[in-house]
Amino acid sequence: MFPNEAGKPMDLNNLVNRVIVPTLTRCANCRKGKDEHVLADHEFQQDESLPKWHGWHAARRGLGTNLYRLGVPEKTIQAILRHANVSTTATYYIKTAAADAQAAMAKLESELIGQSMGNGRGPAAERHDPEDGDK
Repeated sequence: MFPNEAGKPMDLNNLVNRVIVPTLTRCANCRKGKDEHVLADHEFQQDESLPKWHGWHAARRGLGTNLYRLGVPEKTIQAILRHANVSTTATYYIKTAAADAQAAMAKLESELIGQSMGNGRGPAAERHDPEDGDK
């Protein structure tokens, strides 16, 4: 799927070891990689703000989740991840975070407050006001 410089399939373990892990292994003080840090005047201290590599499954799951957060439809994410079933994509590869749940609840609360203010939508619009009498 991903060709190397010779046009043959890339060894994904080489990609991890030569590109991904070195990119994520940086010094918090000077931002140099561990290999470049040998002559530094301070001890290497991992930059904890960088993510840790957790494998290809986590990378695919992160891709699916981030695409979903960006508003990409589930069917499109299914195609990108090459799943046969959209249910696999939705169940195992799209994870909603606490922030997503909070945003959803805030949106619901906003809608419910809008309804209770009598904007003509939902159950609040149907409420009987005792001041109006029985009409």
